[in-house]
Amino acid sequence: MRRVAATVERHRWALLAVGYAVGVLVASLLPASGAGLGATGPLGLVAVDLWLHAVGYGALAVLAATAWSARDARAVAAVVVAVVLYGVAIEGLQGLAPTRTPSLLDATANAVGAVAGVGLRGLTSR
Repeated sequence: MRRVAATVERHRWALLAVGYAVGVLVASLLPASGAGLGATGPLGLVAVDLWLHAVGYGALAVLAATAWSARDARAVAAVVVAVVLYGVAIEGLQGLAPTRTPSLLDATANAVGAVAGVGLRGLTSR
């Protein structure tokens, strides 16, 4: 019975991760408003939009790692690679959207967020 409950729980996390990923995709391809995102974020060093990328992809990495019960280094690395590739793919798709522009800086923020997200997850789940 515990096995069934664990499977159901993993499926819930997987649905949440997939739903979140779809939300990121849609938000990334909608016309950009750009209102106020040029301002610097916390610490005054990095633009707000880069913070949003990092936090968004950090959350996606946490959801994915939780959904797939990634605990060992190989599984966590696979989650990070998958999330980073997803972010790169979305940046590429933005090149096809008339009001969007792909950005290597955004993709880098996505990757930093994914690594930080699973890192924080690892620290808090011990």
